Amino acid sequence: VYNRLAAPYVTMDMVEDSAINIESFVAELAAEEFAIGEGQDFISGTGANEPEGIITNSSIATVASGSATSFDADDLIDLFYNLKGAYRSNATWLMNRLSIAYVRKLKAGDDNYLWTPGIASEGAGLILGRPYMDSTDLAGTTAGAYVDGNKPVIVGDFSKGYYVVNKLGMSVLRDPNSAYPYVVYRFRMRSGGAVAQPEAFKILRTAAS
Repeated sequence: VYNRLAAPYVTMDMVEDSAINIESFVAELAAEEFAIGEGQDFISGTGANEPEGIITNSSIATVASGSATSFDADDLIDLFYNLKGAYRSNATWLMNRLSIAYVRKLKAGDDNYLWTPGIASEGAGLILGRPYMDSTDLAGTTAGAYVDGNKPVIVGDFSKGYYVVNKLGMSVLRDPNSAYPYVVYRFRMRSGGAVAQPEAFKILRTAAS
């Protein structure tokens, strides 16, 4: 479990005269920043004084796309069916919004879109019958292409594969003295995360092999 800290400064005048609740406002900002940091760590954290990320866990198998700059629908099918059945049945896709757009634009030889909006028409909002989520912390395309070694797509059972621990939510200490005439709101949240079952995930890697 790791500490996340934030200490925004607010003037006494703002505390006394504001028409809004300043403490609630800065608490919302701190919570948003903590959530952004958690999201980054849960994807790519090193595990050293921060949560362990999914794409940095060396025990999770990756599937090469066969190209350093792209992938296709066959790669998604291979990735999905590399998961054991117990994990496929509760799997979720995770990718950057630019990768979602990339998948949405994949076409067959007749120039028709494969995802309409689900690959093989398996349902609205589904890819191969499973839901997807947007993560800004995974690699996306630049000018329609990926970089060699990118890991743009994760699929797996997150409930079995990754554990998140939050201890007692976010706490705040109101400090009107140490930085007078400012009030310092010292926010702290204790949280952690780690891969619990590597085989619950598969990661697509843009690489020739």
